[in-house]
Amino acid sequence: MTNLESKLLAICRDENIDVLIDSYWEATLSKQIKWLFCIHVIHGHFKLLYNPNLANYNVLVLLTRQEYSIWAKNFKHIEVIPNFVKAPKESCDITSQNIIFVGRLTEQKGLFRLLKAFSKMKVKRHLMIVGDDEQKEALKDYIIKHNLDASIEGYKEDVGSYYKKASIFAMTSFHEGLPMVMLEALSYGLPLVAFDVPTGPSECIEDNKNGFLIKDDDIESFAKALDTLSSDEALRRTFGARSQEIFLSKFEESKVTSKWLKLLDF
Repeated sequence: MTNLESKLLAICRDENIDVLIDSYWEATLSKQIKWLFCIHVIHGHFKLLYNPNLANYNVLVLLTRQEYSIWAKNFKHIEVIPNFVKAPKESCDITSQNIIFVGRLTEQKGLFRLLKAFSKMKVKRHLMIVGDDEQKEALKDYIIKHNLDASIEGYKEDVGSYYKKASIFAMTSFHEGLPMVMLEALSYGLPLVAFDVPTGPSECIEDNKNGFLIKDDDIESFAKALDTLSSDEALRRTFGARSQEIFLSKFEESKVTSKWLKLLDF
């Protein structure tokens, strides 16, 4: 038993806690705890996050349905409960000429793939990259070197003001769980374009209905999808309306909290 596990169980005993919800990626519990109802939330796909310690939890909660069948081969008690975001009071500006990415500027997010796709667009647009992290300076250098109409906005507390200035959301990650930024984009009524990677994009995008799911690393097709949306305001409106419908039906706060309350038997 690790020091972290010992401390956690001691707190549960001292505070008379009877439900433990754990989202630590390594899975904290090294053995089953009979007096504690233990839930582990999985924030990624099976190959990345499988751990034998997960068998010590009463229930696994997956964020997406995409890999349910894979996890179900190894565990009996599984629930699918996504993340949620609060519904904003305003929507995006579907007439805007801005494409937006929001997230950490790290290798996993595949931002050089996004810049390559953006550079191949035929329709002139501005790309707003909202976020900060280790690749910030390298991305700035790439933008300058290739003379791209793109800006690194940095980390923003009021990210909603940037969603409202955009008409298309783009994501080029190599893998995801269920990214909050995609849920936010849905809530603002943005059409989405993303590579079809495990596991989040296919949960948020209905291909050709509220956006485009692109074969992973197909830069040319990604650029064409951005061009298609950029050149057709009516299509953006149709896709954006469907994005908001998907948000309200799957990722709105009350929809998600009701699933948690049912699991916890409240």
